[in-house]
Amino acid sequence: RAYVRLAAGTPEIDPGGAQRGPSMADTDTEAAPAAKPRRRKRRNRKREIREQVMAMIQSVEEILDARGATMFKEIARKQDMLNKFNGRTVLVPIDDAFVDGLETWERTCWGVHVINGPYHIGELYAGGQQQPVSQRYGDSLRFGINLQGKFTVFLQSDDNPPRKAEIMEADIACGEGTVIHFVSKILFPAEDIV
Repeated sequence: RAYVRLAAGTPEIDPGGAQRGPSMADTDTEAAPAAKPRRRKRRNRKREIREQVMAMIQSVEEILDARGATMFKEIARKQDMLNKFNGRTVLVPIDDAFVDGLETWERTCWGVHVINGPYHIGELYAGGQQQPVSQRYGDSLRFGINLQGKFTVFLQSDDNPPRKAEIMEADIACGEGTVIHFVSKILFPAEDIV
């Protein structure tokens, strides 16, 4: 016969024949407070790591400076758009896309170059089609891969897209959850294409 020690200290017969370990009342209650400082240290360490990572992530403006997207940055600053990219995907045209200087960009282009939500290029390609900030159906963006193996983007409304743009550099994470993809051309909304 096996015996189990209860909290009161009286032995009792175990009907299963196996001896049971000490009950919860018999365990040492002084071990529990030692876990709290460890949890606190772990929580503080996680907070420190999070702060370090956030400090390493650059702002949209810093990314545009580092990649030499001066024309887009200047337009975004003039039209007070730099602080409106939080948590969105931005298709940033490279400087060569501005063939007529800053006048090439039209205010309606913002609706096509900004997508609600942070999407990486694989997610955009897998989805095939994405609705940008502009809610017009013709402004819906399609993503694909060209014969050279580069990701491309063009408007849904174009059967033979005159402004098909290649993704030059993709998946650049910025502060506040913004994701930037650099594109080779400016994408104009459907009604603006000549």
